[in-house]
Amino acid sequence: MIGIGITTYNRPEMLLQCCENIERFTDSPYKLHIAVDSDLDRQGVAKRKNECFKNLLDCDFIFLFDDDCYPTKSGWETYCIEQSKKTNSHHFCYNKEPFYQLQGRSFINGTELEIYANSGGVMLFYTKEILKKVGAFYEGYDTYGFEHIGHSIRIFRSGLSADLFCCPTDLKDYIYANDYEIENFFVNMSSIEIETKNALTLKNKEICSKEDNKIFIPF
Repeated sequence: MIGIGITTYNRPEMLLQCCENIERFTDSPYKLHIAVDSDLDRQGVAKRKNECFKNLLDCDFIFLFDDDCYPTKSGWETYCIEQSKKTNSHHFCYNKEPFYQLQGRSFINGTELEIYANSGGVMLFYTKEILKKVGAFYEGYDTYGFEHIGHSIRIFRSGLSADLFCCPTDLKDYIYANDYEIENFFVNMSSIEIETKNALTLKNKEICSKEDNKIFIPF
């Protein structure tokens, strides 16, 4: 079975749209967990992603979505799983030009992967092996920024991904991300103000480089 986790904060309309598209375009049986951050119980991205992981530990393949990212075409989940098996990469980050710099392409067993310089973390794919050998997101971050970067770096260091931030080339045909639309990029309907977002990102970048360095972190 596949597991799907959604993290959301103060965007009920987007969450509803995300859930509706997942239900419409997912052909495989799936287990869904929605991690809701709120002003009354503000935990931040890392803890909410870990909440998803903890509720999906019995799943073989896990997809973590932001609430403004969702599938738009049937077969999206089987495409990711097939590309993972062909490339032996247990982790993918959905990225898209020109929003993130494409560094190159890798061809593994006839399958093309795009390699990016960074990642937005709007949709992340994992196999069960990641949870066993790398484990949880580091929870020492502030509420926003770099949590998934640190996790992806640890996954790559463990040998379980083809590159730091790799993505199957045709994944863009299956997934919509609000952040990856020209009129929305980084000035979109974010649940966090842009100035706050930038400050938190800078703070968490330093935390990532200094603290998030153990390959395995237990749940």
